Amino acid sequence: MYKLPESRIFYFSMGSCCLLLLGFGLYLEYARGLEPCPLCIFQRIAYLAILVTALIATIHAPGIVFTRIYSGVITLAALSGAA
Repeated sequence: MYKLPESRIFYFSMGSCCLLLLGFGLYLEYARGLEPCPLCIFQRIAYLAILVTALIATIHAPGIVFTRIYSGVITLAALSGAA
């Protein structure tokens, strides 16, 4: 049977990765003086959507149904950032 990972740890680590990526992007913009292109800005918005969803899921500690809903929202945000 399929066993879901511990949902809080999974979503917390996903949110932490997005936070680190956003922080590095802001570091490059403000500390190094690099201007982001429109695609980079759109990807930041997608990372922010993933971060917010992952943090809500971390606080909520969802069961199987809500895990699939949160995973679907995160997948849509990730696909929109990749597009």
